[in-house]
Amino acid sequence: GTPKLTVEQLSLRGIDALRLEVIPVSKDLREAGVSTEELEAAFAEEVRTSDIRIVSVPTVPVARLVVFGDTNDDQPDAVALTVVIALHQEILLKRVDVETTAPTAFFTETTLTTRARVRKKAEWEVREMARRMLKTAADATKRMQ
Repeated sequence: GTPKLTVEQLSLRGIDALRLEVIPVSKDLREAGVSTEELEAAFAEEVRTSDIRIVSVPTVPVARLVVFGDTNDDQPDAVALTVVIALHQEILLKRVDVETTAPTAFFTETTLTTRARVRKKAEWEVREMARRMLKTAADATKRMQ
């Protein structure tokens, strides 16, 4: 038979609207040419290719994008780039009978690049993580039928 969906996959099933939230990139990444606005535009563009609408309603799940880079003085041209999309939504914490908002799904990638290529690589990885999230949501939703 068909394998059961994980809780992470279930948390994406049937989502038809999202708020997008982008945490501003660090000074190091800005200095290397990475723009929060460009990453937000790339993220939104990928979501718009799906059946999921982007809205600003506070009650819908939030896809929060964080992109950060790390450097090391021993490798001055290298940048370890990490892209995370975390889906936050309302959940019921049964043990204490509390409704709260918490992350229910994560899409993440860490890659090594150079300062010269970090801007293009950051945008590419944001698009890749967005596509991974959207495919997971679409696949989980198809399994509802």
